[in-house]
Amino acid sequence: VRVDIEVRGPEATIVSQGPSDHYRVTIELPARTDLTTRLSAGELTILGITGNKDVHSWAGNITIDVVRPDDYRSVSASVTAGEINARPFDVFKGGLFRSFTWKGPGSYTLKVSLTAGDLRFQQ
Repeated sequence: VRVDIEVRGPEATIVSQGPSDHYRVTIELPARTDLTTRLSAGELTILGITGNKDVHSWAGNITIDVVRPDDYRSVSASVTAGEINARPFDVFKGGLFRSFTWKGPGSYTLKVSLTAGDLRFQQ
């Protein structure tokens, strides 16, 4: 297992590498954090983070905690093959090439793209 962390002022880059089977990483961040995440494959869960989020994964399942939908100015999500279950935004879609956009009164953006798997937004 290898984890590299590079901190430059208020920004940090965390890169982890490990075996392809049963490898789990937990990263704790301040509750108010802008987050950019790139995952090749696997399960990704983001809980308790308020701020801008830009998330991309090739394969696996993504779960994102949306504490207050009205905190977001814009939401865009897409799944090439799989399901989108976005209960906080009243969106449920499954199949191929599924996406949605949503506009709200908040100040944050939420952008998620997943090639294959299920995308879930929860409250």
